[in-house]
Amino acid sequence: MGGAVRSAGPPAQRGVALITVLLVVALATVAAVQMTTSDQLDQSRTGNRLALVQAHQLALGGEDWAVAVLARDLRDDEDDSRRDSRDQAWAQVLPPMPVEGGQVAGRIRDEQGRLNVNALVDGGSVNPVALERFQRLLMALEIEPRVARAVVDWLGGGGDATHAAGADDAYYQAREQPHLAALRPVATTSELRLVRGIDAAVWQRLHPFITALPSAGTPINVNTAPPPVLQAIVPGLDRTTAEGLYEAAAEEPFDTVEAFLEHPLVAGAPEADEAGELRSGQLAVRSGMFRVRVDVQLGPIEYTLYSWLQRNDNGASRVIRRTRTAN
Repeated sequence: MGGAVRSAGPPAQRGVALITVLLVVALATVAAVQMTTSDQLDQSRTGNRLALVQAHQLALGGEDWAVAVLARDLRDDEDDSRRDSRDQAWAQVLPPMPVEGGQVAGRIRDEQGRLNVNALVDGGSVNPVALERFQRLLMALEIEPRVARAVVDWLGGGGDATHAAGADDAYYQAREQPHLAALRPVATTSELRLVRGIDAAVWQRLHPFITALPSAGTPINVNTAPPPVLQAIVPGLDRTTAEGLYEAAAEEPFDTVEAFLEHPLVAGAPEADEAGELRSGQLAVRSGMFRVRVDVQLGPIEYTLYSWLQRNDNGASRVIRRTRTAN
């Protein structure tokens, strides 16, 4: 009897030991899988970080290309007119260029071919010429005119009544993400997405034709202004006529503002004679503010760098702002 009792112990113990071993092996396997997965994720993150650094350096190379193109454009101006127009080298799109593992493309845009929203308010006072132009741009784009007043108030042009009526702090504070009106110039036009009346649909129509430059007095280049901006510049100019003027500027760019004002499509606009603003000095045929966009694709990484350049009369450019996107 005693021998039978003693012989039952070892198999039970062996069963427990086997279960323990299997449990340890299972835990070790799980740990190994987790370590392998973690290593793979770390390697992937490291690879992506390296790719982003490489993409940024390539984008900076594209920025240097733009600086060189703008300098050469000013230096090689044969007729010394110092005009900037869409037929020049800087305005041509840089086609995708192959690099190891991907490609790089870029283009330069004249920021003075758009309405500067910061010109609406200068030193706390509304600029009437800039406001009338902005209102005409809204009309050309079929956007509610009241948006102009909302933007002015957002920039701080409402005077003492800004908080009481114009900027409408109660409206902004009641939004899902409460905030107050900026009451200052905007650094980027995307800030206007916060302004009352500018929803996604309005923004899509508006943003291609506006810019946010630091100087309120930066003139508009009539050689690079698209049709809606030309409608904003010339009172009474309809869409078809504006498109004709845009094509005329492409075929034979204006060397002077006077040449623009004397063009039949401008002089013949219904309200042109009534608009002293056309001779206000806020127009130009040359530019000093440009935006450079460089798109880099490296494997799965897509990287875009936006650089705003200010070019002086000697052709040298300095970067005043950069933004980037990556995915």
